[in-house]
Amino acid sequence: MVTIYDIAKACGFSPTTVSKALNGYSDVKEKTRRLIKQTADEMGYYPNSQAKALIKRKAWNIGVLFQDGENIGITHPLFAEILESFKKVAESHGYDVTFISNKIGDTRLSYLGHCKYRQVDGLVIACTDFYSDEINELLDSDLPIIAIDYSDERVSCVTTDSMAGMTLLYDHLYDLGHRDIVYLHGELTYITLDRIKALKKAAEKRGESFNDEQLIEAKYYSVKTGYSVMKELLQRDERPTAVMVCDDFTALGAINASIDSGLSIPEDISIVGYDGIQISQLLRPRVTTVKQDAEKMGALAAEKLVRLIEQKDEERETLVMLPSIIIGDSCKNKE
Repeated sequence: MVTIYDIAKACGFSPTTVSKALNGYSDVKEKTRRLIKQTADEMGYYPNSQAKALIKRKAWNIGVLFQDGENIGITHPLFAEILESFKKVAESHGYDVTFISNKIGDTRLSYLGHCKYRQVDGLVIACTDFYSDEINELLDSDLPIIAIDYSDERVSCVTTDSMAGMTLLYDHLYDLGHRDIVYLHGELTYITLDRIKALKKAAEKRGESFNDEQLIEAKYYSVKTGYSVMKELLQRDERPTAVMVCDDFTALGAINASIDSGLSIPEDISIVGYDGIQISQLLRPRVTTVKQDAEKMGALAAEKLVRLIEQKDEERETLVMLPSIIIGDSCKNKE
């Protein structure tokens, strides 16, 4: 491995001057800097990340803590797009990205312990159980953090406006004449409770209400659960005329269950999803859904986290994005 001492010997400068030139110090003449950098490139020099971290007091490393209840991982249709956008922006600022878990080899660590072990400069948390003790240990720490689809005064957050999203879907169904509407929601996480609250307010604005029989628990991004819960729902003596589903993937299961039960969509029952992922518009019928701008969410999260890392006076804030509705072919007027 080529060191600064090898470069110093090759170009005739002291190791201190070489180090300053390679690390951008202003007290090195431009001609000298160019010569040293050219020599370093020709010799195949790569900076040692640990040494660079000691000099800069920064590791140029951002942690990513990503979990989902179905263990879909980074193939998750929505969060894969968010994290890819986040990664591109982080890398454009010179940062590497490291996935955070609670194990190093055979040794179990807390998430915060793993962050310290990897010397991350900041952390993005996405799609996880924000109520767990380990997550709260992170949120209470002094590590720069941004959370996706969450809101907490302890950290910065990027989220989509649940009130706007649920209102768009409810109003669409209401305007089509639907009153007997059921919501297949996900596990009782922060975002689920936020959406249920928003849905109830949307109904109240129209002089309607949502009772417990209209709220049925399913699972996020589970075609299997969407299918089984929808099958059970269709056994009711009076089935609903419209069903709102917590996400587009789970909606696929609900659609398949309806078809397998001999129903036609939207002639016999209307179904809407959430997230606006690509597959929802490739299905037949195309799913009416609310679109979250995943690419913009990831980019905003990365830009904010970089500012939190690099500008010590940067304040925490929650960035709220407005969703839009995609009108597909999965709903029709109630006759």
